[in-house]
Amino acid sequence: MSVDQSSGPSLAAGIIEDTTRAARIIRRHQDALGLDDNTIDLATTLFLDATDQRPTGGRGFHIAIPASIRLACEIQDIPRTPGEIAAVGGIDSSRMMAEKRTIAELTGEHTLPIPAEKYLDRFTDILDVEDTVAGLARSYLEALAEARQGSSPSALAAGALWAAANTGDGETSQAAICEVSHRSDIQIRKIANTALEEHDA
Repeated sequence: MSVDQSSGPSLAAGIIEDTTRAARIIRRHQDALGLDDNTIDLATTLFLDATDQRPTGGRGFHIAIPASIRLACEIQDIPRTPGEIAAVGGIDSSRMMAEKRTIAELTGEHTLPIPAEKYLDRFTDILDVEDTVAGLARSYLEALAEARQGSSPSALAAGALWAAANTGDGETSQAAICEVSHRSDIQIRKIANTALEEHDA
């Protein structure tokens, strides 16, 4: 399906029936995640294209729309974690990611992981981390590159930030990092310990 991105895709294209509900879900996620119109337009296009090939029905909107938003974020390297996106609608992030992979196949989109550096920048911005601590976190993140291959980029960023905060200002709490990254304290501590070991090796 061809959609004019300059004017934004239209939900009234006849592909879905409950356009009001779909628009409400899209708007709620845009507001909660702080996404710009271009990203939302792309997500809407992906949602409509996938639905045109495999109708979800009204019951699938709450999974398919967040999944489309996650795919749009991956395409544009916009750091929003699966947990963060799923939390907006109170859905299971693993179900959302499975749907995201289906939508990617249907639309022919092939993405790479969003860089950990993007997540780190977002976390330090949200938490108003001091520049010296942010710089140290970037150094720890570089040290993790080889040691934690295969780990989630957002988890790496969170662990590197906790390692830096724990040895730097002491003002950024682990709980705050867990909240913005949607990662567990155990996972963050493990990665932080690895960061410290690799950085000092």
